[in-house]
Amino acid sequence: MPLAIIIRELVQFILFSVIATAKEKQDDLLHFKDSKIRDLKQRLAKQKENHQKQMEEASIQLQQEAYIAKMLTGDKGQKTGQT
Repeated sequence: MPLAIIIRELVQFILFSVIATAKEKQDDLLHFKDSKIRDLKQRLAKQKENHQKQMEEASIQLQQEAYIAKMLTGDKGQKTGQT
């Protein structure tokens, strides 16, 4: 086998190995990034859920405070009107 053919096949093999290694690294990186995106989406969904709960609790608290204020104002008005 001529030396030129051996060198050409060797270069092709090396290029194939380099390309395969690079593809494998890209696949690993892509897998890592997909995993990270999934994790961030889950964290975001949890944060959104917690935020909604906090907003609901704050709304309930405001309603309770408004009701208490209304009742206290109404009680004072009734006591003042009765005397």
